[in-house]
Amino acid sequence: MSGATESNEDLVSGRVNRANHMTTLWVEQPDPDEPDDFQGDAMLFVGVSQDVEDPDDWADDPGKWSPLHAVNGIVGSGFSRFAPYAAPGGVGVVGQGGGNAGTGVLGVGSGAENGGLDGKGGLGGIGVHGIGGDREPSPTFDPTIPPGPGVVGQGGRQSDPNTDRLPHAAGVIGVAGSRGMPVAPFSQTAGVGVYGQGAESTLTMSPAGAAGGPLFPGPGVLGRGGVPTPRNGSVAAGVVGLAGDSMIPSFMLTRDTGVYGAADGIGTGVVGDGPTGVHGYGATTAGVHGEGRLPGSRGGVFQANDPATPQVTLVPADAGTAFFDGRTVAPTAFAPSLVAPYLPRRGNDGDLMALKDNQRVCTLWFCVRGQDGSRPAQWVQVLTGPAFEGER
Repeated sequence: MSGATESNEDLVSGRVNRANHMTTLWVEQPDPDEPDDFQGDAMLFVGVSQDVEDPDDWADDPGKWSPLHAVNGIVGSGFSRFAPYAAPGGVGVVGQGGGNAGTGVLGVGSGAENGGLDGKGGLGGIGVHGIGGDREPSPTFDPTIPPGPGVVGQGGRQSDPNTDRLPHAAGVIGVAGSRGMPVAPFSQTAGVGVYGQGAESTLTMSPAGAAGGPLFPGPGVLGRGGVPTPRNGSVAAGVVGLAGDSMIPSFMLTRDTGVYGAADGIGTGVVGDGPTGVHGYGATTAGVHGEGRLPGSRGGVFQANDPATPQVTLVPADAGTAFFDGRTVAPTAFAPSLVAPYLPRRGNDGDLMALKDNQRVCTLWFCVRGQDGSRPAQWVQVLTGPAFEGER
């Protein structure tokens, strides 16, 4: 028996059914005047068949009734004409939640808690997997259309005109190891593009006394940049953070960087706030490298808000011996007229500046009074002892 060939014909299971109009399935109460409710938690359920005469028979031997290969629950295929300049294609699946904060689409992995939607457990499985569309070479497609992203999260907006100045919802909230962990409330995630919550590392003990649980808690966000193939060039930054409407930097500026932060015009590219604000490890060169890019910008500024605390600490290297052969020396000062042309008029109180002449001899200078109106900054030489060669 063939399936339906047009509208107003009965649908036939196991056959291809055709229709000329949209097919709508509505569910309702058996009788609006009676208290009986619609039976079931879903309008439509598709799944592997069971023995309707003996449901326990399926549980005893599920392979007896199930297909021998993996079968998708529902496949929705959108459509659009392939001709150039046609309207964008239709969506494959559209899920619209109920009017009172209903979820549009819920993806449950097969091993999820409570066994998934059909009450039967499984192993693992991805909750939601988004695969972006490739850019096809066919000339029938618009060549300006790029490949599509795998997942797009766009948070909802407050109602306009929003005179209470309330924030909008987050685009994406990701929670690792979410079983039993509540999703962060709106007050914590409002207005952010992506909110990441790392998994906890709760220590548990088995009845036998063995420790259980992850060794370490997980990071909230992990970014890993791409690499060239073959591996013969620079790698991409792991995370690029831009303040406000800062321009997206070029690859040449952000390459080979774990975290790159930029704030055009005003603001700070990266801020570290904690018992130790920023800690840099230099594997082969410097732990922290500060570079002033424009005229007047310093390579580094150090400030201690406590007036009794020094601004900088240099941790001395332990020589392991006593320097007992102390002696008095007469330091040599350079003539101010020779050095003044190379010291900035716009010096600030406390500036420390090293100069190197064309003989590669370095001297150290300290600003004792910063620029005041038209009066230039005043500098003094930090006098040192005689030069000698190191041997370590």
